[in-house]
Amino acid sequence: MTIGTKIRNQRMKNKLSQKDLALKVGISEPSIRNYELGNRIPSRDILEKIADALNISVFALSDPSYDNNYSIIHSLF
Repeated sequence: MTIGTKIRNQRMKNKLSQKDLALKVGISEPSIRNYELGNRIPSRDILEKIADALNISVFALSDPSYDNNYSIIHSLF
């Protein structure tokens, strides 16, 4: 699942429009749309703000990385 799909799914679970999420994060609505469509990938800073606005961990939105043991354990649990 892509980061954009994860953002969209979490946004919809929180019953937020793209505009609502954009306002909470402090970015434009087209930016949220582009992230969800996969046209752009949010920076780490923006991803953290999106996660905060959705009341979830940034790890729930991140693509898993298998660079270290922590990432491997996170992806398993």
